[in-house]
Amino acid sequence: MRVIELGVREFLDLTLKGAGGRAEFSPPSRALLGTAAHARVTARREEAYQAEVPMRFVFEWQDYRLVLRGRIDGVVPRAGRWVVEEIKSTYQAQEKIQPEQHPFHLAQLRYYHHCECLRRPGERVVPVLTYVHPLTFVERSFTMDWTAYDSCRFVEQLAREFLAREEVRAQWRRIRNASLKILRFPYPMMRRGQQELVDAVEAAIGARRDLLVEAATGIGKTTGVLYPAIRLLAARRGYARIFYLTAKSAGVEIVRSTLAALRAQGLRLRVLYLTAKERCCPYAADVRPECGDEYCRFLEDFSTRAAQITPELLGMEEMTAERIAVVAEREKLCPFELALELSLDADLIVCDYNYVFDPSVYLRRFFLPGLPKNHLFLVDEAHNLPPRSREMYSSGLQESTLLALRQLLGQWQGSLTTCVNALLRNFGLWYDEAEVEGARALRLTALPDELLSWVQSLLEVMSELLLDMPRGETRTRLREIFFELHHFARAAEGVSREYALYVTLERKQAVLHLFCLHPGPLLRQRLERGIATVFFSATLSPDRYFRDLLGAREGGMRLDLPSPFPPEHRLYLHVPDVSTRYLAREATRPSVAQVIAGVAGARRGNYLAFFPSYAYLGAVWAELMLHKPAGIALHAQQPAMTLEQQAEFLRRVCAVGGKQANLGLAVMGGLFGEAVDMPGEQLVGAIIVGPGLPGVGMRQELIREYFDEERNGEGFFYAYTVPGLIRVIQAAGRVFRTPRDRGVVVLLDDRFLEDVYRELLPSDWQADDSGFSTAEYLPVIEQFWESPMPGDD
Repeated sequence: MRVIELGVREFLDLTLKGAGGRAEFSPPSRALLGTAAHARVTARREEAYQAEVPMRFVFEWQDYRLVLRGRIDGVVPRAGRWVVEEIKSTYQAQEKIQPEQHPFHLAQLRYYHHCECLRRPGERVVPVLTYVHPLTFVERSFTMDWTAYDSCRFVEQLAREFLAREEVRAQWRRIRNASLKILRFPYPMMRRGQQELVDAVEAAIGARRDLLVEAATGIGKTTGVLYPAIRLLAARRGYARIFYLTAKSAGVEIVRSTLAALRAQGLRLRVLYLTAKERCCPYAADVRPECGDEYCRFLEDFSTRAAQITPELLGMEEMTAERIAVVAEREKLCPFELALELSLDADLIVCDYNYVFDPSVYLRRFFLPGLPKNHLFLVDEAHNLPPRSREMYSSGLQESTLLALRQLLGQWQGSLTTCVNALLRNFGLWYDEAEVEGARALRLTALPDELLSWVQSLLEVMSELLLDMPRGETRTRLREIFFELHHFARAAEGVSREYALYVTLERKQAVLHLFCLHPGPLLRQRLERGIATVFFSATLSPDRYFRDLLGAREGGMRLDLPSPFPPEHRLYLHVPDVSTRYLAREATRPSVAQVIAGVAGARRGNYLAFFPSYAYLGAVWAELMLHKPAGIALHAQQPAMTLEQQAEFLRRVCAVGGKQANLGLAVMGGLFGEAVDMPGEQLVGAIIVGPGLPGVGMRQELIREYFDEERNGEGFFYAYTVPGLIRVIQAAGRVFRTPRDRGVVVLLDDRFLEDVYRELLPSDWQADDSGFSTAEYLPVIEQFWESPMPGDD
């Protein structure tokens, strides 16, 4: 018999999913907010009142046993009957409370009522739902007219439907596993290093250990990681679902092609490609401001209608955003919410990092406290995760937002304006203190004790107001502020010693910043929900840096795989005696332009020169316009390019067969320095100007200070050196994408010869140490291009 154990709240989250009633805005820590109110209510109950009574419900159906656990808020004997009480806190006006608007609350009470009836056969048990205001502690109770039979029927029906869905999933798993057992590697031959990669992934999964894989471009990392992870789904290795996490759309396309090759062998696998809400919504723009609330016509009776069409989509197995959108349009349903429904039945979910890590938008349904820890995480381009997660876990709150909120709510008084004014007083004090000190920023040692409570109280009040407010500009703006405060509250809940708290003065107002310095511990909290994580990238060195910032488990594994491409196809050179340090840039600008022009003129083709900033790019561009080689068209990346402009830039730089060659100027770490494929003659060389160190600023300095203290003076290494070299290595990787690619990579800056930088460069870049750095770079490059390659006629 298969046993499934869950908490009542987790069970109802999975089964109800907000079905019925009006949509609810859910601010963070709702349970914590109600703790004081619960305590106040139970303290004034009679002496015989029993609080936090444990309950256990067991239901058997076919070969399943469902066990639900929970705690009843209160049980008390009154006038010859037993009262079962469920207590909920709310800021809603007492006269407006309607229990039927909150089906989750009613369902929870149903379960507790049923359990108490079972515990007291033959006695009368009365269910009571009590709402209490968390500030005034005013109560309003609703006695439900339910019989023991009513609650038993409701509870067992919900349990039976849940287990029936589990049986349907089990039937699918048998079909899927039969295909997995005969699955073979999807391509006729493995590339050099791929078998080692497959073996390492299998070993990590078997040992439930994290794995860091640094594998150069061309090994086939996606296939080498995905193939064993999928195949072992049938081997009961402790995971029921795979999350393939990526930061770039290019990674998604490689997943699709890998799966297509596996499906050609007969693979049966339900794959969901999850796309951001704003990208998949095909409806009119006037719908989007109210997206996700009760006014959206595409959410009307959503759960019932979605349940009718999910079998159709699951039958497709490859559930792309395009396919979901077609069905959603036909049925007039929200495509994003439909994708979330499908996610519960997916074997593989391909999505952006934020759906697992971002505290505001992560897929909560998979990470509820009572659910089993049965996921496998595959993190593509894992070098991108530390900076991305810093953004996710950081937040801010502007004084102007609070002032706008107070103006919007001028017609409402009471607890809401009290909270706004309390927050504004803190902002005023911070502003005055900074003014007195003559500073533009103020470092805080901690958040004020009541600040998070005030924000959470605001969210509670706003959620109740939004439920009753008519649609219009005021409601739309209030809703925007609600989600801004919601994101802030989520970040504030995770504030720890890994954060920097500070206030800046901007436009005569104060802005509070919560800046995550070290995301590793927060990432670890989420990754603990899985049996193992495979991090893979072309750039995961040094090991201690990435284990730290990625939150990898202690005792994890590591695999380093060199480039499988022929070394004679690749030339890496350093040009000495050129400094690109900030203070030297004006003086060395002509030298930098001369090197770039010389490399691009040595052999006709397309080249990219990468710079640490737009300002430096612009300065050298002006120099190149005067001295560029004949027959070369010059193209420069611009700030804030649209998708169309990005595509046009790539089209021009990568054009092959035209009358002229192309030289593109781009920024390291930007749009064209990562995850862009330019194989063959589309790109034959890259000139990398400087070690790519991030610009000195307040946030980078806060990171440096933190790691100086926490990692024995290695602050500069963590804040500047490693992030810079990651950009360099990624930019160089644009040149070599296939085994047939030939090209040159030229490094400009004397720091590349310093030990701390050289140790971070890939070893195969410096295979010929005597020739790596040379002032005679042009003859070496010319000889490289003139030399016949093995296999050339």
